[in-house]
Amino acid sequence: MEYEDSCTWLASTSGKFSTSSVWSWWGANKGLALRVPAGVWVSLAPPKMQFLCWLAWRGRIKTSLFLQRIGVLPPNAETQCVFCQSVEESLEHVMMFCPQVWKCWAAMAS
Repeated sequence: MEYEDSCTWLASTSGKFSTSSVWSWWGANKGLALRVPAGVWVSLAPPKMQFLCWLAWRGRIKTSLFLQRIGVLPPNAETQCVFCQSVEESLEHVMMFCPQVWKCWAAMAS
């Protein structure tokens, strides 16, 4: 029998990574006195970009899954990523894993 390699996020009961699981783990292990890194506020980035980073840090970017979870979007609403149309639009996907967004990050880094 062959087995596939896989990763499991141990800070979550589901084994899947989420910003809320990191926040819960941090609160349980380090206390809730977590501060947004000073690098977000003390940078050359424009204020709107600083605010976006702060929202991402707090897990508050309004993705379709977030809006569906809080009842703004109906349960049958389309939740596919608006950039790649291949998976559901979550914070992790939009900020890191979407191939189209990754191209933008790569272009900014080079």
